[in-house]
Amino acid sequence: EDHLPGAINLDVEAEDFPAKAAALQKARTDLVIDQAGRRSIVTCEKLGAQGFTNLFNLPGGMNAWMQAGKPVEK
Repeated sequence: EDHLPGAINLDVEAEDFPAKAAALQKARTDLVIDQAGRRSIVTCEKLGAQGFTNLFNLPGGMNAWMQAGKPVEK
């Protein structure tokens, strides 16, 4: 539901995840975030296997982001 401003939302469990991820720029820096910070670890591993090198997982996920008062979009 909530997401970071300007975020690209991908479902790591969807069948089309590899194809959608392949369309992203591999050299840019990306923050990988989910609701609680667990699936984003798996997402970083999958993206890393596809050649992404500048990935950062946000510990605590969206829950931590919102508790810190950071901006979100609905």
